[in-house]
Amino acid sequence: MSKISAPFPERVGWYELLAPIGAGGMATVYLGIAAREGGFQRHVAVKMIHGTAESDSHLANDLLKEAKLAAKICHPNVVPVLDVGEDPYGLFLVMEYVEGDTLAGLRRATKRLGERIPLEIGLRIVTDALAGLGAAHDLKGKHGESLGVVHRDFSPHNILVGTDGVSRLTDFGIAKVAYTAGHTRTGKIKGKIAYMAPEQARGVKVDQRCDVWAAGAVAWEAIVGERLYDTEDEIGALLKIVNEDPPRLRSVRPDLSEELDEALSWALTRELEQRCPSADALRRRLLAAHTVADTADVAEFVRRIVGPKLADREKKIEEIRRLRGRAGELAGALREAATTQSPSSWTPPVELHSESAAGEPESAHQAVREDTTGATVAWKEQGRPVPVPGGSGVTDAVQRSISAILADRRHRAAIIGIASGVSIAVVLISVIVLSVRGHRENPAAAPGASGSAAPTLPLPAPEPSPALEPTAVVPEAKPASFTIRANADIARLKVGTRVISIKPASPEVGLDAWPEPGAPVDAMSADGRTVRTKIPAGASDLTLDFGRRPAAGGGAKPGGTTGGGFAANPYTKK
Repeated sequence: MSKISAPFPERVGWYELLAPIGAGGMATVYLGIAAREGGFQRHVAVKMIHGTAESDSHLANDLLKEAKLAAKICHPNVVPVLDVGEDPYGLFLVMEYVEGDTLAGLRRATKRLGERIPLEIGLRIVTDALAGLGAAHDLKGKHGESLGVVHRDFSPHNILVGTDGVSRLTDFGIAKVAYTAGHTRTGKIKGKIAYMAPEQARGVKVDQRCDVWAAGAVAWEAIVGERLYDTEDEIGALLKIVNEDPPRLRSVRPDLSEELDEALSWALTRELEQRCPSADALRRRLLAAHTVADTADVAEFVRRIVGPKLADREKKIEEIRRLRGRAGELAGALREAATTQSPSSWTPPVELHSESAAGEPESAHQAVREDTTGATVAWKEQGRPVPVPGGSGVTDAVQRSISAILADRRHRAAIIGIASGVSIAVVLISVIVLSVRGHRENPAAAPGASGSAAPTLPLPAPEPSPALEPTAVVPEAKPASFTIRANADIARLKVGTRVISIKPASPEVGLDAWPEPGAPVDAMSADGRTVRTKIPAGASDLTLDFGRRPAAGGGAKPGGTTGGGFAANPYTKK
């Protein structure tokens, strides 16, 4: 598992992200919460495609293919896919959260403790995963034809072992479906070298028997406690896989039975025609060769090995949520102190993110991040409009604090102290701002005036002020925000270099910072209409005209969450 310290968004789609729990070459997986009306909450695993990989259409298609494929597999030993969508932060995939660890993580943890995964427990984990693999291999199309699914990355990293004692197969991101037109791109070898079958290492066309080889290599590792092939020298490992027969199990564990040795040798045969033909056949052979542990025994083992890690993760998550709640309170206080709008003139929240026009480079200092404080959740729970902070300073500070917590627990005291100092400073500033506002609203109240009932003396009538010259100009105070109105709901704005996504779309938007006169404005309505204009000099607002509404079946609302083309999401708000 990679160590992750970079900031991450607080929310994508319906889901609040709590903490990163894993990372790979294509995506990062976060522990998240799906929250719905009535207080319903459920932990989920949210897999987000990396920003650098998102621009690669092939990798994005891999993620969507994984969602559609895994959604068709209904088996207790396969991690189900619940949702897939797109957010300003990118594509994301939502899966059932399995509390526990991967088989690779269990092996590392037991090695640190000077232990080894017990034989019966290791065999139970592998046979459970083989049951899930067999379900994927047996997947049928609409007309009963075999889809020929090949996982191509059956490895300890993709086998999740839960605290309930059940093992589940996941990550079909590089799986191949026979009926699709795509072959692996030239020069690309997909999968992990230590578990590659000889034909996969050669880069030739593969079938389900390459997964059987990988399962044999995983079983070897679970039983022996070491990898079948040392991948420190990747080229050397590939040459061994292609040209040499793997060692027999009893050559390193002579205490084991010949039946178990023969079962693994059957899976690890380089000649395709002589190799075990299916995942289910290998599973049955392993069950017949040796007894396996009960689910309850696996659950007890997992809780003992990864229990402290899970407890530590829970503490970090509680601290992250506490920091987000404090940041939400600060953001709300700042907005209430700075705004002069009444509650009835509140405008919907906008999400800010960095985006430049096509073909135009954008420097780092122009990037604008979306508000990722906890204000959204806290205010929605109170049934109040969501406040919009004036800038991203609070967001960045909170994300840096969260990153520090994830990286090193020793910084907690310093972070909490800094957050407390910031909160005190914000409260003092808020009191000063509110006091100044009250003074402006009641100019007759002198500073330091006593509240006693002392009689007041009549003041002499003031002399009339001299009339202003015709050329004199009285400056007017600028409104608190620059208002943009339109004859349709605005879904997206670009003012100068600032890109604004408006959720939900609204016919009126208030900008917290005044744009420069003459700044270009590009807008898109919720039904896909666009308009381009400029900020007039000296104007405090701008009215946009999107023209006539298109006929039915026109443009789709931009930035929405898509369903991926499979069964309806059971957690989508009705």
